[in-house]
Amino acid sequence: MHDPVNRASEGGSHDNQIDSSILEDEALIALAMIDVMEKAGFQVEHVADGNAALARLKANSSALAALVTDVRLPGGINAH
Repeated sequence: MHDPVNRASEGGSHDNQIDSSILEDEALIALAMIDVMEKAGFQVEHVADGNAALARLKANSSALAALVTDVRLPGGINAH
């Protein structure tokens, strides 16, 4: 599925390796966080629901340098 917020290929680290993940279901907040992270040099991916985020972390959590999460996410998983 296409994620209109995911702009990881537009900037970030020189090796194009995803090194940070933003878990946020509100598009405008996610866009603002992505801008900040990319300006800081991170290669960012956006995940909008808790179940997708868990699957991503289980697949390759050691590659992430930063993880930014919303407190309440769709998918029944929250950051409480």
